Amino acid sequence: MWLAILACFVALVLTLYWRYVPALQDFLRLRRELIEAVPSPEEYHWLAGHAIPDPAKYRGKIVEWSSKLRRVYLQMVAVYPIVNVNHPDTISDALRGSPPKPAYLYNFMADFLGDGLVSSSGKKWTRDRHLLTKTFKPERLRSFMPIYKSACATMVDKWMERQN
Repeated sequence: MWLAILACFVALVLTLYWRYVPALQDFLRLRRELIEAVPSPEEYHWLAGHAIPDPAKYRGKIVEWSSKLRRVYLQMVAVYPIVNVNHPDTISDALRGSPPKPAYLYNFMADFLGDGLVSSSGKKWTRDRHLLTKTFKPERLRSFMPIYKSACATMVDKWMERQN
């Protein structure tokens, strides 16, 4: 009995290892490449990143880093790299193409997500994005304002009833 349970446990561990360790290695490799490729405003702590102890100074630090590194810079939030883009040309380049979809992030959720805008890339992503852009034009969204207003009014009324 115990031997069967142990065998199942070992099989589970090995399955998880073979399935997720390559994804973790890809993630760490991509993270390392990103950290090496994008300039960072200053040295950062290996665990805390660019933690700023005083929250009041955070905005000033961001403004300082943005003026120091004009186009793009890397900010470490704990152990996670965040790329901050400051220049309109860089932003337009980033928005023009389809964003890269890291395999380690989407492969294990492929059955759940399907092949939609979130998980697709390339020409399919561009086509789907153009279809969605036409759907969410400001003129179309303005026509829904009366519906949004009435729904919000109803919600506020219900909150007021619960409060009293």
